Amino acid sequence: MKNLVRKVLFTALLLLTGVAIVHGQSDEVTVSAEVITSLSITQDQDINFADIEDDLADAPTLSPDEEGGNPSGAFNDATGVNIGRFHISGAESQEFIITHDETAILDHETASDQLLFTASFAWEGGHTANNGGGTGLTVDGNGITEATSLDASGEFTLYVGGALTIGTGSAPLAPGTYETDEGFTVSVDYDL
Repeated sequence: MKNLVRKVLFTALLLLTGVAIVHGQSDEVTVSAEVITSLSITQDQDINFADIEDDLADAPTLSPDEEGGNPSGAFNDATGVNIGRFHISGAESQEFIITHDETAILDHETASDQLLFTASFAWEGGHTANNGGGTGLTVDGNGITEATSLDASGEFTLYVGGALTIGTGSAPLAPGTYETDEGFTVSVDYDL
């Protein structure tokens, strides 16, 4: 009973002295989001080295920044060569990053010989990934190290060339068709 009387007296004293009991406060935040156009990549053209020599003494190479790939190296007949081409689209002027397989293995149709493909890149405008000029794309392992931007209409064209070397086997390589089983993957993602 004594405790109850003390509590009542204490509460009355607080009320008489003007001390008020403060209740919690609240406020609010605004939640927002901006939805941007999805980034997409579409392969427009496969890479074709056409007819190469069986010894690969000088690695057959296709330059991604040259019309027709500017074939150099161990080509027997360069008729029909193609560099790869990808069309990338999304939000206008948005930065994005490119990742890719570091290499690709081309298997012979029946023999155990393999070729190894190592890529090089260029974009609409003609700067290659390895030329060191302008604002070129720098390849580092399996990615292009700096962000790249879509143009004002949300478009970008990426060209892929590269070189072939002997993967397994030895020269002379078995004649016939060599092709990737899984392809050479190039991926894009917004650099947000």
